[in-house]
Amino acid sequence: MFFISNQVIGNYLLFISILQGGILCLCGILRLAKADPFLLSILSPYMEMIIKVFVTGVAAWRIRSRGGKEEKVLLALWGFLFLFIQAIYYIYTNLYGKLVTDLFTIVSFLEFQKWYSQMHIFKYAPMIIGMIFCLFITGFFIQKKLLILFSLLLGGTYILCILFDPMGTFHISNEISIFVIGSAVLYHGMETAGLFLLGVYMKKIKGSENKHVFFYTNKTNSRKKCSQKGGTSF
Repeated sequence: MFFISNQVIGNYLLFISILQGGILCLCGILRLAKADPFLLSILSPYMEMIIKVFVTGVAAWRIRSRGGKEEKVLLALWGFLFLFIQAIYYIYTNLYGKLVTDLFTIVSFLEFQKWYSQMHIFKYAPMIIGMIFCLFITGFFIQKKLLILFSLLLGGTYILCILFDPMGTFHISNEISIFVIGSAVLYHGMETAGLFLLGVYMKKIKGSENKHVFFYTNKTNSRKKCSQKGGTSF
């Protein structure tokens, strides 16, 4: 039987959003303070991934004790994104960072700014596409059209970012400049505010005990209906 509440998966998404938002702010502060790069490399991704593995394990244990099949599937879906896809994302963004550093030393600032604006969109591609895909599957799985529509809206926004990715430059000092890129705003907004709102939404909605989604069916309700009609259930 499907569990009619998604409290655990809602809390899981809320915690992940708060964790990522906190690490994002802390990394920004440390960069502005010109902290040791080694500290930044330890904080993200290593400490972040360790915490995510622990939180995912706790959520899996809680869901197992509750016996909710719906939450098991959703945790597998989002856990795969936050642990596996994000691990791949961190590996190749490390290589991307080295490329950006090398390029900055051999081209002018204007050329670098143009290249950075055009190519930075692909840095976040795995996680943006992954979050949109997970949101779409979640909406389809729990039969909520609102989530499906939001996933399509975010997908369209990302396509617009690929075609017309806006960028603004803010000079804090002679040595520090901040680039604000549309795709970066979209990604960080999705992983913080977006996941937070999704977590709140999942905690508030009620699932249905009468579901026929993918390979799960509610046999208990099927037998009830059959017995009420005077039939036999096998």
